[in-house]
Amino acid sequence: MDILIKGLAGFTSQYILTGGIVFLILATVIIKRSPKYLPVIIFTVSLILAYTFRNKSLVEIPLFKITPYSSFFFHLAFLSGMLCSFLIEHSRLALSDKKFELYILLLFSILGMTIVSISSNLLTLFLGIECISISSYCLAAFGFSPKSSESAMKYVLYGSATSGIMIFGMSLIYGLTGTMDINELVLKSGLYNNSTLYNISMVMILCGLLFKIAAFPFHNWAPDVYEGTPTPLVAFFSIAPKALAIYGLILLSELYNNVWQLKSLLIIVSVLSMTIGNLLALNQNNAKRMLAYSSIAHAGFLLMGIVIGGNSGPENIIYYLTIYVLMNFSAFHLLQIISKWKENGDIREFAGLGKNNPYLATSLLITMISLTGLPPAAGFSAKLFMFSGVYESYKITGDISIFIMLSAALLNTVVSLFYYLKMPFYAFFRDNKENKELQVTFAEKGFILALNALLLLLFLKPDWVFKIIKLTQLKG
Repeated sequence: MDILIKGLAGFTSQYILTGGIVFLILATVIIKRSPKYLPVIIFTVSLILAYTFRNKSLVEIPLFKITPYSSFFFHLAFLSGMLCSFLIEHSRLALSDKKFELYILLLFSILGMTIVSISSNLLTLFLGIECISISSYCLAAFGFSPKSSESAMKYVLYGSATSGIMIFGMSLIYGLTGTMDINELVLKSGLYNNSTLYNISMVMILCGLLFKIAAFPFHNWAPDVYEGTPTPLVAFFSIAPKALAIYGLILLSELYNNVWQLKSLLIIVSVLSMTIGNLLALNQNNAKRMLAYSSIAHAGFLLMGIVIGGNSGPENIIYYLTIYVLMNFSAFHLLQIISKWKENGDIREFAGLGKNNPYLATSLLITMISLTGLPPAAGFSAKLFMFSGVYESYKITGDISIFIMLSAALLNTVVSLFYYLKMPFYAFFRDNKENKELQVTFAEKGFILALNALLLLLFLKPDWVFKIIKLTQLKG
């Protein structure tokens, strides 16, 4: 009992986030006409307090445990929330009469992320992921348009189906092994590797996690949802569900990599995700849909780190995710700014941006170069470390399927060049007859400058990220 009480005392951050949600709910009822900035103030204060009093150490109790990577994903949750709130306050959503509801959903999603980051049991892993997913379903409908409602409904239907499959797989695992504790499952996995039912149940769990990261064959929802959802919210849940589902895969990676059939399945999914994502992106003229297919391809690259496992796999994934957060928020913020100038998001309408606003056009070029994985941006370092880890794994194991996966990744990087540079091409090399000036605030310029400066700086100093990872592992 004493251990349980001490353990529960370590959930300060979760209590504060829950308090923030309750406070926002009460404010919607009590304050009929709230000041414009009240919701974001409550949201920001909740995040700051939860971060300040975060659980740096946790008495190990059933269902929860702090792993060496928990702290990174905890930091990622708060970083994504703060970046998203900036985008919201510089978009049309800032004028919405549903801002309280918006920030309630964001806090609920971040609460789910913190739960996942300390989960050591399939049940709490599922609970945390569903907290993120349910809030994402609601956020997807915040465009309040027929297109937004349609895309949100698709998201809910696909998501509910895969969540049902995942929880059913978890129940089968419990029936077979008598436990849902991940550490115990790793110890017992050798006894069930040849069990067909065990392997089927692991595939069912994998289905749910693959949907969250928009990997093949559970990727069809992404383009419609990205296109129909307000840009700041797309930026958030293109990161949040993906990152925490990847963490779930890191926790379960030993279970998958110990069975050659499951490992082979992950390799196939990785190759098909990056290939199909890139090929479908080639024909896209809508910027949001293009980035949706891009996210499918990036899911394939991230799965490479799961396949190689060990110590290098998770660290390469964490570095990749760090850079991916910067690239994604930069890309979506640029789209949000440009939408003031051209509202429908067609890439061909970026023509003339280089003359109209060279600063934004240059920022767009840096972001797209980084997403492609070219120097001198940090996206190059992210892919280089991932590819190096995969090659080292191939040299150690001699597994030809790993070499095929690496070859596919290199070819797909070349393919992605043709659609990522489409936007900068139109911006610099195509003229626009309209002379409408694009207005950009000082804060928006500063935000883009900070993100692009980090992308360039981390190309030169990638070791900074690894030092931060080590520091968070030591200090929390």
